[in-house]
Amino acid sequence: MSGLVSFFRDRQEVVSGGDNLSQAINAFLNGKEDGESLLILAANDCLTLPLDTPEDILYFYRCLTSILFMRKEENPRLDNVLDELVLKGETKGFWKGFQLEEGYRVLAHFLYTGKKKDFTVKHLEKGAVLQENGMHVLDRHFPNPRENGELALICLYLGWKWFDEDLMQVGLNLAGFCLSLCDHEGKLFQGLWLRESEYRSSGLTQIFSLLFSLASHVALSSKIQVVAETLLEEKEKSPPHLMIALFAKAFDHLIESEIPFPKGHDGYTLYDHDQSLGFLRYEGDTLSFVCSASGANTGLGVLHKKGVYITSFGPHYAPLADSSGYGIFRPSNGSRDGFKDIEIETGSDKARIKGWTRVVAPVATHVANQSYSIAQAGKQWLFFDLQGMEDSASLLVRQSVVDQENPLYFVFFISADRAIIEGEAEILPKGIERFQGRANKILFRKNADEIKISPQFEGEMAVIPLAGSDHFWSADFLLAFPLTEKMSAYQWNIE
Repeated sequence: MSGLVSFFRDRQEVVSGGDNLSQAINAFLNGKEDGESLLILAANDCLTLPLDTPEDILYFYRCLTSILFMRKEENPRLDNVLDELVLKGETKGFWKGFQLEEGYRVLAHFLYTGKKKDFTVKHLEKGAVLQENGMHVLDRHFPNPRENGELALICLYLGWKWFDEDLMQVGLNLAGFCLSLCDHEGKLFQGLWLRESEYRSSGLTQIFSLLFSLASHVALSSKIQVVAETLLEEKEKSPPHLMIALFAKAFDHLIESEIPFPKGHDGYTLYDHDQSLGFLRYEGDTLSFVCSASGANTGLGVLHKKGVYITSFGPHYAPLADSSGYGIFRPSNGSRDGFKDIEIETGSDKARIKGWTRVVAPVATHVANQSYSIAQAGKQWLFFDLQGMEDSASLLVRQSVVDQENPLYFVFFISADRAIIEGEAEILPKGIERFQGRANKILFRKNADEIKISPQFEGEMAVIPLAGSDHFWSADFLLAFPLTEKMSAYQWNIE
């Protein structure tokens, strides 16, 4: 499989961007002579980057490691700046429990000095890594798919370079977990464990495409290769992600140089549930879903049926336009005991998950002296019961209390070409027409594929067209049902 990860080569010319780093990457990938001077400019730009939030530190390290991947030989002008950058990352970062930051710190140190540093990844029994595994920020005690994919790439690269069997196995375990976030056709469940503000569809697709290509090469898996090829087709719809292009070139160099990797690993395992996350994945012939009781300001689950996707579903406080009031809040402590109250049943043709999870607080709290807000646990709890059988699903929810000041809805974000309310109206995406009326059967259609959602209760509903793209997990519609009664059953059949 020589050249396995060179799938960015045919499209290098479309790498674009006016900033110095983008131009430097473009020059590097295409062998242009002005790359060295651009690299020095990009390094100086990196010195000015703030490190106020976890997102800041990850962006900083993505820039720094990109520069280090392109550094060909010692250059005093460049290395003087790199000395400052490496020191800045090591002294002004966050906490070691923020494992992706630690992975980038170790990678940057190795790329710059050629020296190894101790690096131990604390992962859950079935492969996932929590964003933060200490007691610093509870709203990061769940796995972020993109960050898990990036950490897997770091582990595979360092495990390969260092001939480290344990680190290679961690990377494969992470790849196995990431594979559980794909549906029956190999398409990503884009909305699970991702806040609306963090969602970027193309970056996640390209990270997983590269990761699965590598994992299938290392573990010789036909199943994961099929998913990699499916995601590769999706990746071709958007320009290459700059940092991933450099990772791909680095791995391609390892393959073409015939540098051996440790083969004493156990490969990967695809799990359909994880009790430590209150997580279930169900797959039928045409319908599949994932659901988790863990998360923070994230949805309860995602459901795909052929080409129509419920990109996220869960509780949502008014106003519906403010995503900070969306989702659940239940951290994972990394142990099965943390979600022992969640009942999970699996089988060859059916599956079920039910239990209670907490709803996020109606308003996010701003962190003093920082530029970001964090989610907090609200007073409200939500019971949910999601069942999958063959190619249909049913979902039942109950709210623990009624908050008159902060009305709660249950919502579905849906990717489709049109919404048809039985006997009422037809709504198109990106339009101004919306529907507000009694709860009724509604059909969402995309080309020849469709999903029918049938509420099994009397009440109201709203259908609101959305803009798609990177907003609301690429959804084209918001379907919302107000929850007005305490402990009353609100049930939907989905087929």
